[in-house]
Amino acid sequence: MEKVICDVCGIGYPETAAQCPICGCARADSGHTSAGNTSDSQEGNGYTPTKGGRFSKANVRKRLKAAQIQPVPVEIPVRVSEPEPEEEDYDDYDYDDVDDEPSSNRGLIVIVVVLLLAIIAVASYIAIVHFDIFGTNDPTTPVVTTSPTESSTSPTEFTGVRVPCTSLSVDHKITLVEQGGTMQLSFSVEPIDTTDEVKFVSSDESVAKVDATGRVTAVGDGEAVITVTCGDFMKQCTVSCVLNGTDVPTTPAEPSQPTTPSEPAETKYELRLNGTKPAYPIGDYSCEATFKTGGSFTLKVVDESGEAMNVVWTASKDGYVLIEGNTITCYKPVTGHIVISCEYAGNTYSCIVRINGDPIDFPTEDPDQPDTPDTPDTPDTPADPQEYFLRINGAEPVYQYNGQPNSADVSLTVNGKFRLTIVQDAELEKPVNDVVWTFSDDTVCSISGNQVTGIQKGTCTITAEYGGITFVIFVRVSG
Repeated sequence: MEKVICDVCGIGYPETAAQCPICGCARADSGHTSAGNTSDSQEGNGYTPTKGGRFSKANVRKRLKAAQIQPVPVEIPVRVSEPEPEEEDYDDYDYDDVDDEPSSNRGLIVIVVVLLLAIIAVASYIAIVHFDIFGTNDPTTPVVTTSPTESSTSPTEFTGVRVPCTSLSVDHKITLVEQGGTMQLSFSVEPIDTTDEVKFVSSDESVAKVDATGRVTAVGDGEAVITVTCGDFMKQCTVSCVLNGTDVPTTPAEPSQPTTPSEPAETKYELRLNGTKPAYPIGDYSCEATFKTGGSFTLKVVDESGEAMNVVWTASKDGYVLIEGNTITCYKPVTGHIVISCEYAGNTYSCIVRINGDPIDFPTEDPDQPDTPDTPDTPDTPADPQEYFLRINGAEPVYQYNGQPNSADVSLTVNGKFRLTIVQDAELEKPVNDVVWTFSDDTVCSISGNQVTGIQKGTCTITAEYGGITFVIFVRVSG
């Protein structure tokens, strides 16, 4: 049986087949046959596999031989004129796959090597920085020791070179006015990267304690010395605790007119201006208001049920208002202000009153008498300046502000408190109740009655003038 040569893939297959069994191409009407029998095929499947396509030299020769036609010039397609390597790749397409395989393997090898180098670099960085495999010192190690009782670190304990302390400075004095109150001791060392430890020791822990960071805590009344050492340097700071025995009381200790001393003052009594809470309160027990001559207002101290207590109101100046029970009537304008106040259940209740307008006659005044000339804003009874003294928590100030008499330099913490009073006669210690204090910065500290409270970190100055004396208190509030 004759065979037919496929025009596309060049495979010989029996002429009885309608299409090529390899590529599926339909048999051409002018299909070429080749001599041979299907029984002679090595594959035993009726066709002979050959290489090349329709225009390959080998298939052209086979087709000519099968047709028993002498070779004649054949028009060679343009493909034959291509470079020899491309003709060989076209004749045997299997070479392309063989050439591509080494190139793909080389790219994979390069990627694997890069990944291995990256892993080695990261592992080396972690070993050097975090595990200190070369024994270098950690630059983040703090200079201050964690315990004041530990001995100074010796040079043999360092893995690197010791950096000795060359300078040490410490606060000379601090004052604490609240039991349990704390303050950070201010200190500095040079160089800042010194490896010497900074240690703190208190001479009397029953008065003041100090921790490893230099924070001082008030324990009891008295003075203690905090010794600070760093390397070969030593400095000392004096700590004064003026606590008046135990915790600082929240109300004045010596009420002048306690009607019901057994009842707590802070939780039961309030100040009322014209029957309501003051629109401009100054602390818990004071307020501020402005009135015209001829106008009147009421001041009351009431309990939780609203019942008015029996109190006696007094004015800081005579000749300006008329007080009748809880009703105050304004008759004369005042330069500055006057203070209407009373004492009840251990607290001082007061109202700062400013009066403007034209003066009017008091009901009991003789119209023929000339008006009393306006006097400066001074206390009712001028006194010898030497008879008035400043007290902090009932005692003389430990530190004076800029060395001035009747002044104080006080330190306290946020929400810390101390009692501020002016007394007449150093021996009798009689408190003065109608003192008006002013602040340089009321956001740092506040005063209610005669109790000062720290509000936020900062400094402020509290001043007052009484009996011809100026009283100054410089307050340092720490966080």
